Amino acid sequence: MTEIETPYANINELADYFRVSVSTLRMWIRSGKIPADSYIRLGVVYRFRIADVEAALTAVSKEAQEEASKTEGG
Repeated sequence: MTEIETPYANINELADYFRVSVSTLRMWIRSGKIPADSYIRLGVVYRFRIADVEAALTAVSKEAQEEASKTEGG
């Protein structure tokens, strides 16, 4: 059987990519750190676009750093 390349990764592949647990990813989904437009959900199955998830997490990280620098400086 031929393997089909897809821009989507399952939750286990995403966990491996970011080196976090699946439960951490689920928490990030619930909290909105991973936005709904970066994945497809079919029932209980998720398929993620890694580049979109990475961009969203980078944005969240930058916001947290900016907020931390405001509280340290002010």
